[in-house]
Amino acid sequence: SLGIVNGYSDGTFKGNREVSRVEALVMFLNTAKAKDGIIIQTDIVGDPYLDTQYSESTAWYYEYVRFAKKYELTDDKHMFRPQTAMTRGEMADMLYRFSKL
Repeated sequence: SLGIVNGYSDGTFKGNREVSRVEALVMFLNTAKAKDGIIIQTDIVGDPYLDTQYSESTAWYYEYVRFAKKYELTDDKHMFRPQTAMTRGEMADMLYRFSKL
């Protein structure tokens, strides 16, 4: 009900699936929006990472990745690797970086 996690367009949730880096980022930032009222900016110009350009398939997460780039939520300045799995260490690092905002 808070919009933190959404299912897939076919109506399924797939709760046993691993999450990708971009799915983890979106859930994390949606939690921050619900809890702390952060705003995901939509006016940032330019593609955030070399592997994350705007398209119909990236539209659902594009602004979140731009937010991650702007606030340096990852240590890679060039690639986000949106479809790869996120390690526990990467998630802990992202949470730490966010806590410093």
